[in-house]
Order: sequence, then structure tokens, then C-alpha cells
Amino acid sequence: MVDNNHGVYSLTAKVENTDRKEPIMKPYGDCTYCGGEVVECVQRVDYRLHGQLYILEGVPTGVCQQCGEQFFTADTAHQMESAVTETKGPMETVPIPVIAVK
Repeated sequence: MVDNNHGVYSLTAKVENTDRKEPIMKPYGDCTYCGGEVVECVQRVDYRLHGQLYILEGVPTGVCQQCGEQFFTADTAHQMESAVTETKGPMETVPIPVIAVK
């Protein structure tokens, strides 16, 4: 069948598959490094801003099931930066070991 509408339909056109349960787009897509499946989970994330290291708790993170690479949505990235720049102070401070590799 030839579609002469170029993918554009009137408001009265019948819409099919309206009972679809899964989202049309995945929030992260596939891994840009290895092509593996990226699944969202909540993690503790090491975050650096202006050379300062912060540990952020409860961050929604896309994690590649094949290589482990982490991905963040734009909204999550903005929330991470806001959490660091707008927070009155950390809920906890932990010492971090620094080790030199020859």
C-alpha cells in the first residue's frame, strides 16, 4: 500500500495500538559505547564540579548491562548540579583515600 499522506493524518484519522503498555522510546536508548541494553536503577554517584568531589545518593542512573557505563537524562544531570550548588551543606562528610600510581 502506498502512503500518499507523507505520514501526516487528519485529526479524524483512526489511531491504532492505543492500548500499548510499554513506552515508545526508552529514556536512555542503547549504550553508545558497546551497544548493550541500558537499564535504569538508583545509585550512589561520584560527581565532580569545579574540581571538588561530591557523592550523590539516590540518583536515577541508566547502567549498561554489558559494560557498566553510566548514563543520565538531562533532567537528572540538572538535578545533580542543583543539588551540589544549592545545598546548604552535606548530610555527611567522608574521608577519601588518595593513592599514587607509578
